[in-house]
Amino acid sequence: MNRRSPLLYTAVLLILSFASAQPAALPTPSALQQLSSEFWEWRASEQPFSFDDIPRLDRPSGWAADWSSSIIAKRREELSGFENRWKALGILVSGRSRTETVDYLLVGSAIARARWELDYVRGWQRNPWFYLDQTLASVFVSLTQPPPFDQARSAEVVRRIQAIRKLFPMRKRT
Repeated sequence: MNRRSPLLYTAVLLILSFASAQPAALPTPSALQQLSSEFWEWRASEQPFSFDDIPRLDRPSGWAADWSSSIIAKRREELSGFENRWKALGILVSGRSRTETVDYLLVGSAIARARWELDYVRGWQRNPWFYLDQTLASVFVSLTQPPPFDQARSAEVVRRIQAIRKLFPMRKRT
């Protein structure tokens, strides 16, 4: 028997055992990770434009500003759902790791910011300049992104310009 044979047999056995092994299952996201992911997906379509937030948040394709009373009511309801889920996690009292506690507090801070904008600052209700941000800033952000400036991006700019009139419905003069 050759001296390499035991080493060769061992190598072949290892390769076969790895080949026949089931792939390791990916870890499922924690409830906090799931909440965070869903919140930021919601926030991308809900967050108002402001010059201090450019270009931190990418908007979904087809996004348009809408601050009608029905949408505000819907946002409040959805935000309450996020707040309730966050509070229900109760990570602070359950003895979690420092990392999990920090993540928990950061998600809570982001949720609180959304509540602060919606119910305390209420730019959509109190500040006429708010609508300048929702219209021109949304177009500005589309125009100032790095190349390429392709057909899809051009269509998005045109769509955002056309969406401006939806924020300012014209009243018929009597």
